[in-house]
Amino acid sequence: MAPNTWTDTAEKDLIWNFIKASNNGKIPKADWNRVHEMMTEMGYSFTINALK
Repeated sequence: MAPNTWTDTAEKDLIWNFIKASNNGKIPKADWNRVHEMMTEMGYSFTINALK
């Protein structure tokens, strides 16, 4: 059982489960160009390969 504390792992698990639940349990295919664009707009400078 997971601990009842908010951690970076808990946040990642929440996001991952939100994505899966929003797509009926299926893992969606990412539009990496769009993901890269959105991350860049947020100020990150990762390459697309680093995000994958």
